[in-house]
Amino acid sequence: MKKLCPIAVVAAVALVAPHCSAQGLLTLATEGRTNYTITVADDASTPERNAAKELATYLLRVTGAEFPVKSAAEAPAEQPCIMIGQTESVRKLLPDVDWKSLGQDGIVIKAKGHHLILSGGRPRGTLYAVYTFLEDIVGCRWWTSSEEDIPHRPTLAFPAPNITYVPPLSIRDNDYADVGWNAPSPLFCVKLKNNGHFNHIPDDLGGHCTVVPDYGHTFFTLMPPKKYFHEHPDWYSLLNGKRTFTDWSDSQLCLTNVEMRKELARNALEILRKNPQSRIIQVGQMDGYGQCQCDVCKAATEREGSASGALIETVNVVAEAVEKEFPDVLVKTLAYHWTRNPPLHARPRDNVVVQVAGLECDFAQPMDSEANAGFRDDIEGWSAITKNLWLWHYTTNFVNSVQPYPNIFNIGPDVRFFVKNHATGIFINGDGFCNIGDFVRLRAWVISHMLWDPSQDAVQLAREFTHGYYGPAGPHVFAYLELAHNAVKRSGMRLNHGNYYDTTFFSLEEMNEATRLWQKAEAAVADKPTLLARVRRERISFDLVWLQNWAWLKREAERTGREFLGPNDVMAGCDAYLKTALEFISAPYRRSGDPKVYFVTANTRADAAPALRKLCRQQLTLYSEKPSVLPKEVRGLPEDQYVILQSEPYEEFLTGGAELVDDPLASDGKAVRLAKYLSAAKWFTRARFTGKWRCYAQVRSEAKQMTDNAFEFQTFDMFIWPYRSIVQEVVPLKKVSPDAYQTYDLGVHELKSGINLRFRLTGVIPFYVDRIFLVRE
Repeated sequence: MKKLCPIAVVAAVALVAPHCSAQGLLTLATEGRTNYTITVADDASTPERNAAKELATYLLRVTGAEFPVKSAAEAPAEQPCIMIGQTESVRKLLPDVDWKSLGQDGIVIKAKGHHLILSGGRPRGTLYAVYTFLEDIVGCRWWTSSEEDIPHRPTLAFPAPNITYVPPLSIRDNDYADVGWNAPSPLFCVKLKNNGHFNHIPDDLGGHCTVVPDYGHTFFTLMPPKKYFHEHPDWYSLLNGKRTFTDWSDSQLCLTNVEMRKELARNALEILRKNPQSRIIQVGQMDGYGQCQCDVCKAATEREGSASGALIETVNVVAEAVEKEFPDVLVKTLAYHWTRNPPLHARPRDNVVVQVAGLECDFAQPMDSEANAGFRDDIEGWSAITKNLWLWHYTTNFVNSVQPYPNIFNIGPDVRFFVKNHATGIFINGDGFCNIGDFVRLRAWVISHMLWDPSQDAVQLAREFTHGYYGPAGPHVFAYLELAHNAVKRSGMRLNHGNYYDTTFFSLEEMNEATRLWQKAEAAVADKPTLLARVRRERISFDLVWLQNWAWLKREAERTGREFLGPNDVMAGCDAYLKTALEFISAPYRRSGDPKVYFVTANTRADAAPALRKLCRQQLTLYSEKPSVLPKEVRGLPEDQYVILQSEPYEEFLTGGAELVDDPLASDGKAVRLAKYLSAAKWFTRARFTGKWRCYAQVRSEAKQMTDNAFEFQTFDMFIWPYRSIVQEVVPLKKVSPDAYQTYDLGVHELKSGINLRFRLTGVIPFYVDRIFLVRE
């Protein structure tokens, strides 16, 4: 459904009299006066009555004219009316409308003679018709829950509309902060036509889809291990020969256990009896792996070509029981991680919803691209066997939602791909926690519009938002968006759901150009405080990139003689960044308690400061660090032909007993010590190390005997599904000296962003890593 252009229409008819002209124009007001009445039926629903009130409120603001709201019976027959909802008069005027086909959300916007009809399905359709009329025809824009642009049109005229529209997606769920579970205004959710589980819309505004007992991972809510495991351990995963459960993510149900299925169905029915208003119950696997390894489950997986076969058979048992007692209720499950691939033989019942989640995808590329061929094939496979296909889609970086994540332009192709494959519901899992993330307002707005009408162009919607919301700064902000999207495509970097602080897809030239664009944006609205504040707040995401990559960007500028527009003093830049961020942040992130994730903290806004200052100190060390003794393998080489990873990994990439320690034998007095079996240390290569490199490590051990293994070296690709090591080599102790560091040649490897170099202690003897260095092949 394409938007109309109200400005041109009104300008052409400024002197047209009220009602319908010979040119087919409908004029609701002339020079701030109207003789139109808004009518609702005596038996109108509460959402329909609220739709009439909203229309009167906005038309008063637009035209200056009072549009009285009356019952349909009170309005004189000869008076022009704006008819709201499914009144008897509306049904008579529109005998060709199939009202049942409108469902809950379909809209009707039509002119009949001098009457305007704004109606739709129940409960939400009429509200949507009013807001569609106000947005697409009148020109109102609701940018955020607290910021809107309402035009001033004392004379309001437009071509007589003839619109009937039913959205292809019956569930449009979006959890960005302004519309999700923390949304400050349910009315804004309605204006953007979100209606999902996370949108929390009250019944008087049409309500929303609710899922019980929760939206996602519910196996252990439905089958609590603390209640059942002691007497029925066989209902839970067999892992490494032992029946196991954990509180959250490392185990699952035994999906082939017949008695477990029966109890699962009984518990699902009990939850529905306690929640009679709910029309969807979630039966979803826990958020992780730990799938059962018993012989029956393994046989089912082999037979079906996927663990999803046993899952669907289990969910079907629940769905059959639910259908008998609650015929209007759907049973929803997840095709996620180890169940993402469709089964060969099992088929979901008609009352089952399969929600496919592509957590492992490359979000820099569209979902139907070759880069995501596996996920694309899974969607097409599920589409062929599922009556109710939903998507769980990701549009943010969960471990650092503040930093740039250029995937906005893919939203359009992705939604259209899902709808093409008969998806009827989409949940966009975005940044629902804070107000300074990467274009969180634009994302909420663009995503909502695409979910309502997938035929729209997400790039043009982004352009409309930036030009409207940022005013004269908009063209520069949009140019930055284009630059960021082009940068990630040029780099070939994958955008994973957890990119840590990897923003090295920006080159030095692109960083400088982006900085100039932000400077131009600020200059364009320097005399407009509200718009300037919006630009400064949005720039927070980009300015973080200078701090994350300060050392190598500054070195690159010095090496090449190019301009460096980042902060000359990284610590002063850090303090300035924190001051700006804390000026605008209105709520802390709550994604994680891990301090490596800036502004993703559990308690106060200031919790992020130590982590960011720590990163900046490490950047300063990386920049100023000049090894007193270069490894002999790099001596005489140009600086751009080798990289020495002296101070990495940062502490957050040391796991299982690995730690950074003082060591006088190390080249800089510091080393990573791995002291426990399978403790690990990771060195992230990031985009600046793309290409073929010979990798070396300088290591020593604490060995007193030489009969054990020293360590295992891996190159590990975080962005290939399933996650796997590409190279894995175990190094025996006899190759590692206990008395001094020696260089170990790790071989030539193809490196790119997302690959990390990882050491793991596989024996019992602690060992030390002084540094890693790479030589370009």
